[in-house]
Amino acid sequence: MKSQLIAFSSIMFLSTAAFADESNVDLPAEDNQDPLFIKKCEEFRQAKADKDIDTLMSFVPKHFKDTEEEKKTRYRILE
Repeated sequence: MKSQLIAFSSIMFLSTAAFADESNVDLPAEDNQDPLFIKKCEEFRQAKADKDIDTLMSFVPKHFKDTEEEKKTRYRILE
């Protein structure tokens, strides 16, 4: 459970990266109580429960993708 929380926190932190150009990254939410942020958290949790890699990876900024680490990250997220 602790590793899942760390993975979730890391992905949510990465989702605020300035270089992102995806709808699940760089959210214009004011804080963690913003309805948009809550909605995106629910989407992330559902994708994780469904093991939907494509949706989970949509929360990762583009500059972290397309590397060898991407494959490793996918497997770590699902553990």
